[in-house]
Amino acid sequence: MLTATDIPGPGLFFQSNGLAGAPINFGDGHLCAAVGIVRMGIVFPVAGVASYPGGLTPNEIHIAGGALAGQTKHYQCWYRSVPGLCGPDNFNLTQGLSLTWGP
Repeated sequence: MLTATDIPGPGLFFQSNGLAGAPINFGDGHLCAAVGIVRMGIVFPVAGVASYPGGLTPNEIHIAGGALAGQTKHYQCWYRSVPGLCGPDNFNLTQGLSLTWGP
């Protein structure tokens, strides 16, 4: 299960096959999971916490992203943040997570 905390609005959980060479400024955060992005699903937070799978997105992570044993995948959550924290952008990203899938 992937969990994003302290998010005020809907979050889009996504997976990538690779990382950016250097973090990319994106909204109020940094996009790290940037190569071959797969959108897994949107989750609405309850008390600032959103978890995937959850709500209307019931597919397990490996099913939604098509992950196979031995592959390394990278995950982040892109969420609305109104008003913007550091500028005019109304969105942010969680920290990233890299995971090597086992059998």
